[in-house]
Amino acid sequence: MKNHPKKSSRALVCLASMLFLFFVGLMELRAGPGSANREAPGVAVVQEEATVPTTAQVEAPVPTTAHVEVPVSQTAQQHQAPDSVAAHFFRQIDQLHDLVMRHPELRALQSSAEAARAGIEAAGTFRDPELRIRKDLNPMGDGTGLSTYSVSVMQPLPWFGTYQTEIEKEAGVAAVAEQRWEVAARERREEVALVWLEITNHTHQKTMLRESLERLEELIRLSRVRYEAGRQSRTDLLRLEMERETAKQQIVTLERATETLMATLVQLAGGGHGNDQPFPTPMAQELPEPELSALLAQLNLLDLPDLLAQPDLPNLLVPNKTVPLTTDSLMAWIRTHHPVLQIPRLQRDVLESESRRVHLQSLPSFGVGVELMGRNAGVMGMFPDSGEQWAGMISVRMPVYRSVWRAKQEQIRRESQSLGYREQQLERTIAETVTQLLTEWKRRKEDREFYAGELLPRLNETVAILKEEYRSDRVAIDEILTLERERFRYLHEQQEAVIDQYRVLFRLQALLERQLAWDH
Repeated sequence: MKNHPKKSSRALVCLASMLFLFFVGLMELRAGPGSANREAPGVAVVQEEATVPTTAQVEAPVPTTAHVEVPVSQTAQQHQAPDSVAAHFFRQIDQLHDLVMRHPELRALQSSAEAARAGIEAAGTFRDPELRIRKDLNPMGDGTGLSTYSVSVMQPLPWFGTYQTEIEKEAGVAAVAEQRWEVAARERREEVALVWLEITNHTHQKTMLRESLERLEELIRLSRVRYEAGRQSRTDLLRLEMERETAKQQIVTLERATETLMATLVQLAGGGHGNDQPFPTPMAQELPEPELSALLAQLNLLDLPDLLAQPDLPNLLVPNKTVPLTTDSLMAWIRTHHPVLQIPRLQRDVLESESRRVHLQSLPSFGVGVELMGRNAGVMGMFPDSGEQWAGMISVRMPVYRSVWRAKQEQIRRESQSLGYREQQLERTIAETVTQLLTEWKRRKEDREFYAGELLPRLNETVAILKEEYRSDRVAIDEILTLERERFRYLHEQQEAVIDQYRVLFRLQALLERQLAWDH
């Protein structure tokens, strides 16, 4: 009887502990995962929006501030895929360039250049000798047989240095023909690269439209549930279905445009006459932003001269040095290597060789020969005891009328002056093009960063919030559709900015590329 109170008190303590633990477990159960959504609804919206497939830049926007620290492993993982996409894209461009080199136009220019090169061998050779045969019709001797005939051979010789000048002229003509092939090859390669870039762009646009269709399908399913539950009219569902059909039609339009571009590509590659070209398959991935430093490294142009760097034009940071990309620094290379500017210079060299040749032709020329006379030919008939006679001959041609040579020299001088003015105009045009390309590169780079870092992240968050409010009947479907259209427009403008950067890249490559070479 004495231990009964102690046992009762221990039982009460155990019972109270069990009730307390049960109460705590019940509170934790009621405050489960759903409490996080009630305490931070914005987090739930972002997590739901992250499940919607978007492009890589929308899923992981590049931070625009300089104070965001990203782990090294994460950085390597983000850049591995874009690098591989860019490398695969440029491999496709190289494959298309190999097809371009078989274009009939380039083949024709190549044959012309080779023909001009073969003409060098014909220049600088001796002129054909002159053969003269004379018969004495009234011989002084008996006049029988071949004794009344005389045969002479004369080899004409121009002034000293004329042959070498002709060789230099023909070599200049061949060099001009090779530069014309170079210009045509660069133009065709640039056109093919731009056409393939547009095809790749259309393919990626179809990918973006299909992603928009997936987002519309999600809204259609939500709207259909609300309509079947009697929470809205059928108008919202019809609006969404119209938007879906419009997106499908846009995909069809892009496919037709791609077919047209492929036909253009076939013509640029020299096909269209029964020759099937093994074209690569266009990529549907989003192209990463190109780097001009990679282009300079590929062309071995990292040692471009630093001339008059301008602060409003982009500078490239490469390992252990800074390469300023300015109009002056690029023109220093283009002025020396671009075939468009080389052609008028080579043509002036040809005119200089022609001027020297005309001058040498205005000087006396010579002739050296030998004559064999029969014993009754001419005066030899006065000496009946003499036999055949050999005689050496030298002739001199003296140009007398100088007006012809002066007119030719004046014509050559005027043509050379015209080529000089043409070269100046071409150089100014190319310099203006380079300035526009560098400015366009900088502008489109800023546009891409603006869409990727500023507009798209805010718009995605806004769309996610409106979807939650639409589920709660607090907003109309029109607001979501308007933002979805804006989102697609932003994505399209962002990709167009990148595509424009690739256009600048290919045009700069055509201007900076080193000498091409054909297969002999």
